[in-house]
Amino acid sequence: MDVADIPGVPDWLPERLTADGIESLYPPQAEAVEAGVTQGENLVASVPTASGKTLVAILAMLSSVERGASGAADGDAAASGRRGKALYIVPLRALASEKREEFEQFEQYGLDVGVSTGNYESEGGWLARKDIIVAT
Repeated sequence: MDVADIPGVPDWLPERLTADGIESLYPPQAEAVEAGVTQGENLVASVPTASGKTLVAILAMLSSVERGASGAADGDAAASGRRGKALYIVPLRALASEKREEFEQFEQYGLDVGVSTGNYESEGGWLARKDIIVAT
């Protein structure tokens, strides 16, 4: 599947992927898209290391944010200014920092990325303003 054919993702994403050298999806990634990962469908991806699971997660996260807070059910969430949320969970603090840095590339497109690793006490309200949250 060509990256230009991925449904439900922000308009800027296919161009960004192409600039990063990704012109087409690996078979497991294409299968995830065909299974509806960019349309809000649930998915368990059990594929080997370095087979593209993070990109599948990115597609799911960005499509969720793009669909809006209430999904497609109430119409045009983008016009109302509401966005959806995405939560990316990792087992280690170091990995959370790494993924936060990786996902911060999306801030140039107006998305807010936050990280919460449980290593400090916080009331947590600031996370409500984030589009993508990386957590342990």
